[in-house]
Amino acid sequence: MKITFVTPFFYPVMGGAENHVFYLAQELIKKGHEVEVFTSDLDRKGKIKESEETHQGIKIRRFKTWFRIGDFGSFFPGIFKAIKESDSDIIHMHCYRHPFNSAAFSTKKPVILTPHYPNYPKELRKKYINLLIALFDRLIGKPVLKRCNKILVITEIEREWLKEKFHVPQEKIILLPNGIPHSYLKKRNPATFKKKFNLSNKPIILCLSRLHKSKGFDRVVMAAGNFPQARFVLAGIDGGFRAELETLVKQLNLSNVSFTGELTEEEKLQAYAAATIFIHPSHFEGFGIVVLEAFSQETCVLSSNKGGLPWVVGDAGLTFEDNNLNDLKEKINLLLKDKKLREKLAIKGRKRVEQFTWEKLGAQLEEIYKKTMQNSQNLDDAVIGKGNMFGKAVFANRDFKKGEVVINYNLKPLTEKEFKNLSEYEKNFTHKHWGITYLYSEPERYVAHSQNPNTKQDLKAQCDIAVKDIKKGDEITTDATKDDV
Repeated sequence: MKITFVTPFFYPVMGGAENHVFYLAQELIKKGHEVEVFTSDLDRKGKIKESEETHQGIKIRRFKTWFRIGDFGSFFPGIFKAIKESDSDIIHMHCYRHPFNSAAFSTKKPVILTPHYPNYPKELRKKYINLLIALFDRLIGKPVLKRCNKILVITEIEREWLKEKFHVPQEKIILLPNGIPHSYLKKRNPATFKKKFNLSNKPIILCLSRLHKSKGFDRVVMAAGNFPQARFVLAGIDGGFRAELETLVKQLNLSNVSFTGELTEEEKLQAYAAATIFIHPSHFEGFGIVVLEAFSQETCVLSSNKGGLPWVVGDAGLTFEDNNLNDLKEKINLLLKDKKLREKLAIKGRKRVEQFTWEKLGAQLEEIYKKTMQNSQNLDDAVIGKGNMFGKAVFANRDFKKGEVVINYNLKPLTEKEFKNLSEYEKNFTHKHWGITYLYSEPERYVAHSQNPNTKQDLKAQCDIAVKDIKKGDEITTDATKDDV
């Protein structure tokens, strides 16, 4: 397959979404696929001169940016023609609420969107950005979400957001979270970081992220004075907030808070390994990869309860109420005093993170692409319209001869737990074949049963086969005799 990723920023820019694209691209290349990235010519501070380059096997094509609207998005109109002329099999867009999302209408190829959960609190954005977002959602966003063949979410919290705010159908949404490289699972030596930064044997409470106002590091500084027995280490590149944090440390006359500046990837892992507690006090995170990184080094995690963080942490760490300083202090005190609790959570975290390696996620994405392409071919031959199967029906989009395959199935086998977790609506589209429960996808789930059908089910081949000639526009029907076997 040839896959085109579309993202607002990419290499040499690195961040959550950029890492997501990079590592998935790497895994797909390992599997023999061709990957290119369409992106803007912007980095965080200015413009990138090279319009095209190849980085670790990934072909990068950068488009001239006409203008940028804060963090809301940049407009690079060359993307529309490029997608229209693309010979890729799949167009995979990253980051919702960006102008390039509308390029989904420039192609008839399958389009997949990973929104990266941009549900930032309104108080973290400027008023005019909130207005633009409301207009985007109403005029562009909903049609884009409808156009996309599949929408990949990074947490289950994001899935619920899409369903409740935009009424995206459950069957259209697939979970594909962020991850970490498998090499991160190797335990680092705690002494390495302590020696390099001249840290004593006091318990280390680590915060690691870009030093930006939205990350909530000031709350941790405010709490630090209550725990003189611990060393608070604030690590990460300055995002415009370090000076304020340093001023706050001086105002509070704190001697147990230190800054490391930007760390390499290896230094980050060494920092997690050295930490007694890792705190991520962010006011919003779509996911929070730093939590997985801390889990990888068997470090106890405490995070805010905002964005996707509660789902990422799960029962493998603790959360505190965002902006509630007393709650933060209580949770820090609990973890410092209770070593057994820290060890219990560290073990759970390590076990949880093993599900989130890029190798596993890349294999899942490959399967999503294959099934999406298969379904897209189905939708070229058959279209969904109004009918009696929960208000829908399937119609032939071309003529079929007797014996021809009309629809290929995309069946998802379900465990007993997965079946129980389905909505009552989704359960209508499940059937049991040879003792295994399957969930039917579109369009086959809307094929009506008939006593005089024009197709028959071949469950072993997983398709509907024409039993007579079918004309374009005819409703596709099938026999019900083999629905559950």
